[in-house]
Amino acid sequence: MPVNIRIEPILPKKKDYPLSEFKELKAALKKWLLTDAANLVQSEMEKTTEGWNTAPSFPAVYSEPYGTRMQIVVEPKGKGTLNWKRISEGTGPRPITSNTVMVFPINYAPKTTPGGRYGGPGKKSGPIARTKQVGVHEIKARKFSLLIAGRITPRIERDAQAVVNRALR
Repeated sequence: MPVNIRIEPILPKKKDYPLSEFKELKAALKKWLLTDAANLVQSEMEKTTEGWNTAPSFPAVYSEPYGTRMQIVVEPKGKGTLNWKRISEGTGPRPITSNTVMVFPINYAPKTTPGGRYGGPGKKSGPIARTKQVGVHEIKARKFSLLIAGRITPRIERDAQAVVNRALR
């Protein structure tokens, strides 16, 4: 469920490119990943959960797997993580039952829809229902991570290239 954006490596034009410039580049890219890139991804993920009663947090974790790649992983953590996963990936049809009587308004307009539309009212309305079994319910997948990655990938690529250009001047 984390947002996955892949940026291909930028290779030097000369074989004997000074290693010291790559050290500066690596430091600049690491700083950019931990600040600007992480903040962008986190803010997009937080916009998705805006108004949730139990919204997850989205910490950014930096790592260098295999010693050849630099990456940050931003994924939901804490309370609300299960809700994020269920809504983002969807759930299969299942009966909803209870040992006690459930009380709820009949109508509900969600904040998000499976087509990627955000900004719904998230309101409950209608007469109050009292029952022990609701019937079969499923959540259609919203694919939050794919939508977020699609929106921010061009900016991430442009900003990463700008960091590289500044560091190698």
